[in-house]
Amino acid sequence: MNVKRNIRLAPMRVRKKGVLVTENAPIRLRVSYAGKRVDMLTGLSIDLKDWDDSNNRVKANRINKTGQTSDEINYLLNIYDNDMDRYLFSSFAQEVIPEEEEVKLKFQEIRAEYDSTYSLNINKREKKKDELSLYDVFDEFTTQS
Repeated sequence: MNVKRNIRLAPMRVRKKGVLVTENAPIRLRVSYAGKRVDMLTGLSIDLKDWDDSNNRVKANRINKTGQTSDEINYLLNIYDNDMDRYLFSSFAQEVIPEEEEVKLKFQEIRAEYDSTYSLNINKREKKKDELSLYDVFDEFTTQS
């Protein structure tokens, strides 16, 4: 079964008291397929001026209010995009059109898997910064490259 699908990532345009909030806007993942549209929050945020609309990603060399770099945010956004696309593709290949709730549950699973792993790595890195020697930093650098 060939079902047209579209996955789009973008910051939400939120208004407070009629004024557009341009700072720390939550990033949304929108999945459209088979006449259905499902919006889900990624748990990430960015200032609107730091978002690249043409690429649907954060502009290079930017940092959000929680200290995440554009590379870190875009890495997670790519994972979310690819995993959701893979899920939809496999569902359609089995000739199943998932309900909106199923898509939301799958996205929660994806987020839980990567958020916990990724958060743990960030926390370890923050905790260890003060107590690392030059050799420890070099080892960490070589394992990430």
